[in-house]
Amino acid sequence: MKHMNGWWCPDVLSGPGKFLRRSEVIGYALRYWHGPKRRVIQAGAHIGIWPRMLAQYFEAVVCLEPEPANWECLMLNTKDSPRITCVRGLLGAQQALLAPLSVQPHSSGGHHVATRYDRDYTFVGQYAIDDWGYDDVDAIFLDTEGCEIPILHGARDTIQHCKPLLVCEENSCCQRYGFQRGELQKWLMEEYYYKEVGTYGEDSIFLPES
Repeated sequence: MKHMNGWWCPDVLSGPGKFLRRSEVIGYALRYWHGPKRRVIQAGAHIGIWPRMLAQYFEAVVCLEPEPANWECLMLNTKDSPRITCVRGLLGAQQALLAPLSVQPHSSGGHHVATRYDRDYTFVGQYAIDDWGYDDVDAIFLDTEGCEIPILHGARDTIQHCKPLLVCEENSCCQRYGFQRGELQKWLMEEYYYKEVGTYGEDSIFLPES
């Protein structure tokens, strides 16, 4: 672990620069949101850049990170942010005591729910958003390496009750879980009547259809 430009980073990370640039989607996405900013759920939290940025807007930030080195940095980088609650683990369609995490030794941002077991992996806890029973979720930000649809399956009651802003990474990583790029947009419309209102890089922004 090392300290670079004001951030604790795992040794494999050359610096926080690209992750700081990616976090610019937060301000962009919130241009579309005119509701309250009470609670936001965010996964994966990585080293804490997104949670700290979100804490500038929301009263409460619940963030998740499964990988040990990232988790250690996340805790150090958010320890002075009382609005942020960090949860060690993954999000999924249902709660599980142990879920397989594929660990990427050369990338701090590529860890994901394992689909093959001939590479390094470990086990972490898995949570479903609905199991927390929050009734004040105004936004969900997901950067989960292609696992967004299963996670949103596990947030059905929360989405239907709270109608939050959704911001999801959307790229070819979804193929490892049996989905195709572009399927997220169609699925969200069919399941929750959410439409894509904007994009920023690989992140798509969704709101309930009015």
